Amino acid sequence: MIVLSMITKNSLKKVGVRNFERVWLASLQVPYESIILVDDSSNNDTVDFVRKFSNDFGKELIVSKSRLQYNGKTTRATARQTAIDIFFENFNDEWLFFLDDDFIIRNGWWNEASNYLNEMKVGLIWGVDYCPLWVKRQRWIEARGVDELTCAIKTFTIRGGLHDTLLRREAIAGLKLPLWLNVYEDAWTKKYIECKGFEWRIVKTGGDHLRASGEGYTQDDLRQALEISILLALEPTPFRRVLKTIFGLPAYIYYAKKAYGLKNSVKEGFSIWKRRVTYRYELWKKSNNIDPCEIINSQDAVEKFRISTFDKG
Repeated sequence: MIVLSMITKNSLKKVGVRNFERVWLASLQVPYESIILVDDSSNNDTVDFVRKFSNDFGKELIVSKSRLQYNGKTTRATARQTAIDIFFENFNDEWLFFLDDDFIIRNGWWNEASNYLNEMKVGLIWGVDYCPLWVKRQRWIEARGVDELTCAIKTFTIRGGLHDTLLRREAIAGLKLPLWLNVYEDAWTKKYIECKGFEWRIVKTGGDHLRASGEGYTQDDLRQALEISILLALEPTPFRRVLKTIFGLPAYIYYAKKAYGLKNSVKEGFSIWKRRVTYRYELWKKSNNIDPCEIINSQDAVEKFRISTFDKG
């Protein structure tokens, strides 16, 4: 019924042996029988760990490197796409379960998620990511009077997530991720599923995401995130929203004071405000009237949009 897939890159070292083991042991509450591991590591340590785990718990294991590359490099999209292709080539199961290498699903995750399996209109089941290491962001959220659950769900509704996500076979049939995507391949997947007419459900039990805020993101990744936000109309931004953000500097400083103290209030508040203004201005300036559902299956249309919108500056 379910095949678990994980994409890894030196994960045993990055996550740590103990935490990596916790990720896999927690996954056993999900009744999967097979594992697809797409590993682009520089050594065999991660593969050896997962192979031992699969043997110990009687799981079938298929191991592959990314079959695809973009400009001679692997990306999160090449790894995700490889996993999806292997799933369709080798299994008849109804659900593909993506689990990140640093995500520990909480007890009760499967009990909640399984309630949605028989809803044929549901194509994606996502678990909330609680981020215990995002201390600075958590202080900002609390200063704004927003709880972590509400914040995580709002983020998901905008850009999706694949860290602990069940995908229905029919909903992802034909999915081809842009291979240059090293971020927001989860947003692309969610939009694809929505464009096919499927719905999603949220597992509030969720799990603990063990990465730190902003960890591992490059300037190219941030640029890609902006591109996909515009292309897929993830966060429509009328100019009045830009203006509201521009004139909201005092509020940012106020909340920074609550979150980080008087000494850091101006510096931190201004920094957050500047990022938000820049991001929303770019969303507004480069927004378009393209229906994402009309072009999400056309790589030519995507590349044409990227050249016309971003390469012209």
